[in-house]
Amino acid sequence: MRFLVVGYGNSLRCDDAVGPRVLDRLEADGASIGTEVRALRPQQLTPELAEDVSGSRGVVFVDAREGAVPGEVRVESLGANSDEARVVTPGDGVIDRAPLTHALSAGALLEYADRLFGARPPAAVVTVTGERFGVGERLSARVEAAIPEAARRVREIIDGWALEAR
Repeated sequence: MRFLVVGYGNSLRCDDAVGPRVLDRLEADGASIGTEVRALRPQQLTPELAEDVSGSRGVVFVDAREGAVPGEVRVESLGANSDEARVVTPGDGVIDRAPLTHALSAGALLEYADRLFGARPPAAVVTVTGERFGVGERLSARVEAAIPEAARRVREIIDGWALEAR
């Protein structure tokens, strides 16, 4: 089993492409990407990724977010009892905050992995606050400048999990 890094976003929507660009940086640095780490670059999180998630030792999701400080890098751990999302099966009697669509949250995808494949690996989300999300292929200067920091945070998370596993 390998670690999984999912850098998602639309490369035609300016700063929304930060996820795949962080993966590009990790690969260019040659750090943590290779036999121990699998990288995926979907445009969005979909239920089809649940099997990949379930078969991983740990998952880092990398994405853009909206916010007040463009270029700010944040890390959030998604623990086993994360309340970010809840996928509901018939009869649960709970409101479904993550309906089956083609766009899921990281927490909902972890819940699918658990319910469908019986595994919920440790997970974290690394986000970079975007500035521009219109049509275009270039990142804003502040988001571009944040890519090395976001890549460093991804490497730290994976290195920490790898040390815990020893």
